[in-house]
Formats: sequence, C-alpha cells, structure tokens
Amino acid sequence: MRVEVCTQVWILIQVFLKALQECDAEIVFPKRRHDTRSQNDLSTSNKNGAHEDYVTYEVKSKKALHILDLKKAREIHQGFIWLRSFENGEEVAIKHYPEHCYYEGKIRGVKDSNVFISTCSGGLLGTVDDGKSRYDIMPQANGNGHNYRNVNDLVKKTLKRLKKKVETSAKQEKSIKKKRSISSSVGPIELVNVESQYLPYITKNETLYVEMLVSCDHRM
Repeated sequence: MRVEVCTQVWILIQVFLKALQECDAEIVFPKRRHDTRSQNDLSTSNKNGAHEDYVTYEVKSKKALHILDLKKAREIHQGFIWLRSFENGEEVAIKHYPEHCYYEGKIRGVKDSNVFISTCSGGLLGTVDDGKSRYDIMPQANGNGHNYRNVNDLVKKTLKRLKKKVETSAKQEKSIKKKRSISSSVGPIELVNVESQYLPYITKNETLYVEMLVSCDHRM
C-alpha cells in the first residue's frame, strides 16, 4: 500500500513539473511608486535597515495592469529564531534576527483580491490573486525582470495531464488483470494482477528464494 501511494505521489509530482515547464511564465518588470526612489528600485529597506510600513507597486502584464497597495504584515515570529548546527560533535546554537520584509494587501480597485509579497531578496516574491486568477511572481535568476505565472493555467494543464495518466494506467491495469496460468506439479495455477514484464520469469514449477542482507548505519 505504501509503495502504491509513493508511486502515485511520484507520478503527480512528475506531471506537475512537466506542466510547470510547459506553462511559460510571462516576463514582467514591476515598478515602485515612490516620491523619492527610482521606479526600478523595488527594495523596501530604508537607511536604518528597517523596512517601510507601506509600499505600492505596479505590475503590468499582457492581461492587466495591477497596482498593488501593500502594508507590512504583522510580526510572523518573536523577533529572532534559533539556528542550530553541530560542529565537532557539539551542538552550536546562534540567535538569528530575520528581516521583517513581508507584505500583504490588495489590488487597487479589486475588492476580492489578495496579495502576499516578500521583498527580502530586493525583488518581489509571492502571490497576486485578483479573485478570478492567481499569479505567482518571482525575480528571474539573472536579475532581468520577474517571472509572472498564471497558476490557474498551470493547474488546468496539470489536471489534463493527470487525467491522461489515469486513463492510460486504467487501460494497462485492465489488460494486466486478465487471468493467466502456468502449469505446476499440482495442476494449473492462475496468475492474477501479474505485471507483464515479470511473466517470462514465472516458468518454474518450484518456489525459488532469494536471500538479501540490508545494512543501515546510524545516519539512515
């Protein structure tokens, strides 16, 4: 049962990744609306190292111009987190103070919209939902613009591929379930649900055994 579940999860991941590769992201160039900063300066960090409480961005895609009115999200941690590691067999604990650069808000003029953005990387990383479609936005690795991907299209492609996989598996399972038999010393033995690739090896009248030793160390 566990193997079957793992197989299904693996298939789902492969289908999703395949759809992700084929669902081309649009390249967009967000702009910052600010009185004193350049439009291309998307950072929210000020001279003191803190992040501004309110920010506004505009993201222009082929389908729409989204103006994002954002405010800093409430504290998501107690101000610091513990980073634990092991050196020379001893635990080392260090206090780490993450930047508070997480924002939430709305698309201007769109009541049912929701926006969740992180500016920690200097760009925009997060989700823009206009109530009808959801978009994922993230900086490109080369720093030239942002990927803006319609998640709804990705889900549709994933479901379409998954449905095709299920139909193919159902056809294969139907053909595998046809009863087969082999002769033995006690008469014919019916084989049910035997995968076709194993049939050439099921030719013996006696049971065969294989011994296997598995060794696992403490790191497994």
